Amino acid sequence: MTDVEWEKMQPPTEPNTAPPVTGQPSWQPVTTETPAFPPTPPPPPPAAPPPPASPPPAWAPTPPPGAPTSQKSPSSPNRRRAVIAALVAAALVVAGFAFARATEHQSKSPAALSSSAASSTPATAGKPKVDPSSTQEPIAAVAAAVSPSVVQIETSGSNPGLGSGVIYTRDGYILTAAHVVDGAGKTVKVRLADGSVKDGNVVGADDASDIAVVKIDGNNLEAASLATGVKVEVGQTAVAIGSPFGLEETVTAGIVSAVDRPASTPGGAIDMIQIDAPINPGNSGGPVADKQGRVFGIADSIISQTDQSAGVGFLVPIDTAKAVADKLVAGQPVEFAFLGVSTDTTSSSVVGDGAVVVDVTKGSPADTAGLQQGDKITAVDSSPVRDPIELAARVRSHQPGDTVTVTFERDGKSQSASVTLGSSKSK
Repeated sequence: MTDVEWEKMQPPTEPNTAPPVTGQPSWQPVTTETPAFPPTPPPPPPAAPPPPASPPPAWAPTPPPGAPTSQKSPSSPNRRRAVIAALVAAALVVAGFAFARATEHQSKSPAALSSSAASSTPATAGKPKVDPSSTQEPIAAVAAAVSPSVVQIETSGSNPGLGSGVIYTRDGYILTAAHVVDGAGKTVKVRLADGSVKDGNVVGADDASDIAVVKIDGNNLEAASLATGVKVEVGQTAVAIGSPFGLEETVTAGIVSAVDRPASTPGGAIDMIQIDAPINPGNSGGPVADKQGRVFGIADSIISQTDQSAGVGFLVPIDTAKAVADKLVAGQPVEFAFLGVSTDTTSSSVVGDGAVVVDVTKGSPADTAGLQQGDKITAVDSSPVRDPIELAARVRSHQPGDTVTVTFERDGKSQSASVTLGSSKSK
């Protein structure tokens, strides 16, 4: 996970070799070896340290047991910044941040649906599943409340892998990470908490947010309570449940380390929640809950030099995940904010101080607002912009049609422009 590893709950056949930007997670899905359903094989024995080379992205699935390791040590921070920045820049010009899926898989991604990062209607938080007056151990109480809704997802085809998910409706809709079902086609195997296995239909997936929806048959299923509309605070409890390395129903706990943390996705960049609760390959797509047993994030990626948890994990906020899921279930394309610039990818600065514009799309919101080649964007509204990844995330945190203030430097002087963001849709 950054060297961000996508907590792709499904191990990739090959590590993603694109070096991550310094300070940004190396997207490697938290995936794991492919256990056969229904029994889950024990985790593989520790492998000898790989030779120096760049590590696979955090969203890259873990190779099957016995497969030779091809992980490499991290490449230089500057090179990472250049590669990731290049991807973001290209996406900004073509369609905001709607990147083509950038994963280790060779097969085509599932559905090309995308959705806006925020719901058009106010979100209502689900009811707490944990009684605050209970004398039960707090983490144990959360685990008991959420675990019945957690599932394990197994994919086959060109890129077999394993991930996690959470049932969020009683009639069988499941939230997971898009990279978990990447290359799986239309069907996956879903193991429920009671050990039963069902066929799952991939309803749709959105690379920009890295969210997907899977549907299984069933009525009166145990659905998780979602903390939609609830402010996530730094320091609050974070309880993660999933299948790291194929060990289903594993519970880990920690706290929220940061919020609104810009992080890369297979299709761009969004603001995520950072936690220190250990998450590893196989956790991707699984839920992370608060002390009341409400899911406030979907495990997505980690930053690691070893492909194992270093206590720096990233979650897709539940409000974003639910809004995207609603669009996917409705069969609607996802719209997201679009600025219309490409940025410099050659900066050698380890600590970024802005995103330098190298091209402005004609007729785009940026062009209309008067942004020019050579401008260095340093903020969007009150949010600082230190590099192209942050610029992408800052823009996507808004809705199409929102008017924002873009602060930039031109000829050594700080200026600002009011920009009405446009709309771009995934294809």
